[in-house]
Amino acid sequence: MTWFQKKKQKIEAVPADERVVKTEGIFVKCPECDAALFKRDLEESLQVCTHCDYHFRLGARERLAILYDDAEYEELDAEVISGDPLNFTDTKPYKLRLEQARRATGLPEAIINARGRVGGHLVYAGAMDFTFLGGSMGEAVGEKVTRIIERAMRDRAAVITVTSSGGARM
Repeated sequence: MTWFQKKKQKIEAVPADERVVKTEGIFVKCPECDAALFKRDLEESLQVCTHCDYHFRLGARERLAILYDDAEYEELDAEVISGDPLNFTDTKPYKLRLEQARRATGLPEAIINARGRVGGHLVYAGAMDFTFLGGSMGEAVGEKVTRIIERAMRDRAAVITVTSSGGARM
């Protein structure tokens, strides 16, 4: 059979959502200069755009990984979380706000305490995370800051606090 006599086969159209090249998780678009950045390159530059020097937001765990030698640290005081002794409610109950923040961020509280080594020296750190209720300071944040300072005093070690807060929770 020659080329011109061959019957055409039906070609089915591929649905639009399957035709899209999926780059989710590979590229990040810079909100300042619109450059498409490889996520891996952005991580290597510590979340700073290599085109315009825009600084992307860092979470508490990202900050701790940058701070500590080989990104190795031990999280402390994860069990210390804010309660609701006043049963406070505004547009929604405070207890519900806390639960939603924990689910949305994967964080137990607005601060993560850690112990690790910086330049080989023992260092305690508390890093706040703005994504947890604006990094606001509730009872647990105060308790956690106190605990890392007390541990550092006991062990004669350094303390570093990284603040990223919208203020106090009232």
